[in-house]
Amino acid sequence: MSAPERDPLQWLLRAQSDLLNIDNNLTSLTIPWDTMVFHAQQVCEKLLKAVVVQKGNVPPRSHDLVLLLNMCPEVTARDTSLPQDMDKLMLLFGSRYPDTKWPSETEGRNSVAIARRLANIIVPMIKTKP
Repeated sequence: MSAPERDPLQWLLRAQSDLLNIDNNLTSLTIPWDTMVFHAQQVCEKLLKAVVVQKGNVPPRSHDLVLLLNMCPEVTARDTSLPQDMDKLMLLFGSRYPDTKWPSETEGRNSVAIARRLANIIVPMIKTKP
């Protein structure tokens, strides 16, 4: 794992970039809800990996939010609905491919809300740790 990958702040910066993509797309006349779901999943993945790295562990090379959340019980302790939300997001994540249905606006907005809620939990955790 490279030096930037071992820095939780680098993971946080990447998650914030995905949040910026979400914000930019939300101002568009036509919102690509599959892209919104994708970026919401990416936000969650990178935030959880930041927590894993901050604890001195190597994050798995996986997109599995449930697996990553299981490595971060301190996050789940702050919001017990997160395991169910990560599972929902994983089911929608595949919507970027032709063999799945397009996510609805409601599913897209819910995905974004999940990502923002997770960010509200994790960002202060990362920024306050040495």
